[in-house]
Amino acid sequence: MATPRHLSRAPIAEATVDVRIEGRALQAAILEPLANELTSTYPVLEPRSLMEATFSSVEGRLATQAQNLGVQGYFLRSTARDRIVQLRVDGFTFNRLPQYVNAEEMLDEAIPLLMRYLDVAKPDVASRLAMRYINRLALPFDAGNDFNRFLTAAPPVPAELPQMVSEFRTRVVLFYREMEPVIVGQRLTTLLDKPSEVLLDVDAIKNGRFDLQEVSLRAHFGELRQRKNDVFFAHLTEEAVNLYE
Repeated sequence: MATPRHLSRAPIAEATVDVRIEGRALQAAILEPLANELTSTYPVLEPRSLMEATFSSVEGRLATQAQNLGVQGYFLRSTARDRIVQLRVDGFTFNRLPQYVNAEEMLDEAIPLLMRYLDVAKPDVASRLAMRYINRLALPFDAGNDFNRFLTAAPPVPAELPQMVSEFRTRVVLFYREMEPVIVGQRLTTLLDKPSEVLLDVDAIKNGRFDLQEVSLRAHFGELRQRKNDVFFAHLTEEAVNLYE
């Protein structure tokens, strides 16, 4: 495990703050004025619709029927397309793409937007809070290196089998406590004549019934951020982390 610390060149491909809501039946039309208002900062506005398809067998033939369920929310993007605000009938999401700076900056931008959304949506409670970080690491494995050179939890290959591996995927669900999982995904793809690319995907989640006060929400996201950091550094060696200082 590497020592947790700030990385000046953190390998974050995408960071996400997500809230799911329960209570009031929400129509997308209620969100439209807020979406239009936010175009001053996030000018690329995209309504998002939902299609529902059903499949059946009629006299031995496959029959399909599609139904347009209408607009279910709005996606807004910054001019640089590095920030995305999702206003949906079932919740709110803020996506931060490169160049990511730090969690404080992301939360300082996301939480005021979330509070605006909650003022309009007026749900009873939040039922799910999450912070997800997708890290894209270019790791200079040499031919024949043990995965443990950079990774602390790579899948082992039985000693009786060939040890040259070009790809793997793992998915582990950890629980800090009941209803509070952290989903950890790892994927290795070896690129010819380039460093191996490893995706380390950490999704820290709280399920329950959460009040909608800003102070409370910030505290929950602070805890999720700490768990995300713990998991990230626990999966990497010092040599791997040193590449991103």
